Amino acid sequence: METGYLTDPGNLRLLMSPAGRERLAGAIASGIVDFYAAQAAGGVRPPVTQAR
Repeated sequence: METGYLTDPGNLRLLMSPAGRERLAGAIASGIVDFYAAQAAGGVRPPVTQAR
């Protein structure tokens, strides 16, 4: 999964910081949970949200 571009200074800072990696990991985990919860509820997918 691509989470950023190493050539972009802002993305690089995010990917190199423990807090940034934690935030990305949380957003990915949340998306997985939302996906499977929607599947269990009848296949309706929740809206896509972006981590902030």
